[in-house]
This record gives sequence, structure tokens and C-alpha cells, in this order.
Amino acid sequence: MTGNVPTSIAIEAQAQIEKGKFRFPFVYNISKAVPMDSTAVATLTMERDALFLWEHLTGSVVAPADVNGIRQNGTLLTDFPLAGTTPAAASNQYADHGLSVKSTDISAGRELTGGFVALGTLFTPGYLEQFYLPLPWHYSCRESTKIRFELTNRDTGFTNGKALYHYVSFALIGHKIAVEGQARNPGAEA
Repeated sequence: MTGNVPTSIAIEAQAQIEKGKFRFPFVYNISKAVPMDSTAVATLTMERDALFLWEHLTGSVVAPADVNGIRQNGTLLTDFPLAGTTPAAASNQYADHGLSVKSTDISAGRELTGGFVALGTLFTPGYLEQFYLPLPWHYSCRESTKIRFELTNRDTGFTNGKALYHYVSFALIGHKIAVEGQARNPGAEA
């Protein structure tokens, strides 16, 4: 035993400290205002100091909003049938918002979604609804990897007539993994 701590616990604690120098939690964040009835692109470039193991995806959307993400008064005028329904099937089978996303690792030329996916199926809390756990999303990114998010907003109008947006914030949650000689977690040395 070392002091009051059993040797095995001391060894494990030291191993975790050493591991923390090379593997530590990190969150990438990206935000974008998407105009009505149009497409906007947001590109995130991973930092060059370490690999990034992307483990979860979450985000939120504010709509209607101005270009800075500040909520505005107004009512969406567009309705979207839910998958597998038609407007004649039932009057209440509509999605509230028409924002969808397509994600691509442009560095590797790899599509990360099968085309456009409704944003409400990927994000929590999404459109400020009930919060659930972030979506598990396991993807390894090399240094300087570029992830492209193409956002399509099918909403066409609001009752107040202003030029408004859907303001989207993504959070890519995971761990940076540095190799010997690369930048390390600054708090791990303390």
C-alpha cells in the first residue's frame, strides 16, 4: 500500500492520469442560420492537434429566428406530411418543421447520412422539445478532417412577413486522442 491507498488503486489512478494526457473529452460546436426555402452549408474542420473520436451528436434549432438565432414572433405557414402519410390520410399527421441535413466527411469523400435526414430525428432537444440522450454517433476523424453539413429548409413563409431563419446549433461530442509529441490536455498535467 502507498499511504492509505492500496497499490492497485494507485497504479490505476496513475494509468488514468497518463491516459488523460493523450485522450480527453472534447466538444466541437457549429451554428448556422438557414434561410426559408433554401439550403445553407456549414463546414467544420477538426483541429490539427489530435485525432477526434466522435461519439455523440446533438443539437437544437430555434425557429422562427433572425440571422443571429434570436427567436422572433411568427407562425410557420408550411406543413410537411410525416413519412408514410398523405395529407388526406389524417389532418394531424404533419411534421412541424421542414429542416433536414446531409452530412459528409469531405476529406474522405464519405457520406455520413443516407442523403437528407429530418433534423428532428437526429437532434435532442431539436426544436426545443423534450431532451433525450444525445444520439450515439461513432466516427473517427483524423487531424484537419472537414465535415460538411448541408441544411435544407423547406419552410416557405411566416405570418409576420419578415425574412426569417431556422437557427441550428450542432454539438459533436467525443474525445481527442493525441499521439506522443502532439498537444495534450492542458489540465492533465495539474
